[in-house]
Amino acid sequence: MDLQADIHLKQYELINRLMKIKRIGALNELDETLIRLEMESRAIESDEAIDSGKVLSLEEFSRKSNEWLESNTK
Repeated sequence: MDLQADIHLKQYELINRLMKIKRIGALNELDETLIRLEMESRAIESDEAIDSGKVLSLEEFSRKSNEWLESNTK
């Protein structure tokens, strides 16, 4: 089984388990945990994109913008 198939199977298993939970407090805790995990995942993806040069860091973008502004407003 390939990685994508493993991911889809795990997602399906988690959804089935989630549907069995009946307590709102437990669902709210899971929601908060999912939000935290999503944010952490996005931060890791952003760091990797910056490290690989796919996107600029905020500092680099600001520096290049200022350089462009200085060279184009004379």
